[in-house]
Amino acid sequence: AFQGKVADVDQSKVWPTGTCLGIGPSTTQPTDIPVDCAGPHAMEVTGAVNVAEKYPNGIPPEPEQDAFIKDACTRMTDAYLAPIQLRSTTLTLIYSTLSQPSWSAGSHQV
Repeated sequence: AFQGKVADVDQSKVWPTGTCLGIGPSTTQPTDIPVDCAGPHAMEVTGAVNVAEKYPNGIPPEPEQDAFIKDACTRMTDAYLAPIQLRSTTLTLIYSTLSQPSWSAGSHQV
């Protein structure tokens, strides 16, 4: 059962840390399908960033949001990979920012 406003519940699609996402065989693009990390995969989730924790009064401008998310993701990924740092690997940090419609619909995490 659920009581209250749906907008009060974070609607973000985030995966638990350590989840690996598959790779489309024909597109070589990431899928939204979790797969065994021992096999081929496109991405491994190193964490989620809650933008609303830093910006509780509303979505920040895209450049400010991007800087905050990039910094948080880099720190999270370095902690996940420790003692190796991301910059010493050939891995790529992938993240997204939030659009105003997503924020308004209740998605506050990336």
